[in-house]
Amino acid sequence: MMSLKSILLAEFFPSIWIFMLYSFLKPAHPTVIPFQACGLIQFYQVYKTRSGSFERIVIRFDGATYSRHLLFNGYLARPQKAEHVCFEYLDKFEYPHLSESKLLKWIEL
Repeated sequence: MMSLKSILLAEFFPSIWIFMLYSFLKPAHPTVIPFQACGLIQFYQVYKTRSGSFERIVIRFDGATYSRHLLFNGYLARPQKAEHVCFEYLDKFEYPHLSESKLLKWIEL
């Protein structure tokens, strides 16, 4: 008759092996390369949360029929509404492991 300790070990070790195998074989996140685009600034929007607040900028990309919301950090300069700008950004639709699209910096083209 098997003891309780040996039964627990027999159930525990396979799960450890499965976890180790998954850790070794899981695909790594791809290298994230920023995209460059230009567009017209629609507006800025501030969201308040329990831990503080964050800001998004809404930009209509050149040639697009819709606007995109990008996370905007306060350390960047704030161009005026309806101004045409070029910028680098990370796209959550191209890299699904990102939680949201993010504006990185303004660029001159």
